[in-house]
Amino acid sequence: MLIFVAKMTRDVPGGSPAPASPAPTGTTEKKPTPATGPTGEVKLQETFRCSPADLYAALLEAPRIAAYTQAQARVDRSVGGTFEILGGSITGTFVELV
Repeated sequence: MLIFVAKMTRDVPGGSPAPASPAPTGTTEKKPTPATGPTGEVKLQETFRCSPADLYAALLEAPRIAAYTQAQARVDRSVGGTFEILGGSITGTFVELV
């Protein structure tokens, strides 16, 4: 069994949210403002039909990640190490590796 927990954040360049654009005259539509800081937590629990070693390698080896995503991947396989998946669309830091 694999339990994957990811805490996601979204940073806005410059460290502060972009100002919201005023709604056009005559409408009440509000445009969303980009979020900063923690925006959520994802917890997944799945069962995979492979060996633990194969699954671990598939999640932590850049060539394997690139093979199944068909995009660039960079992985520093250490606690505190960072990763970039899908050409940098998904980034993060390893907090714990077991």
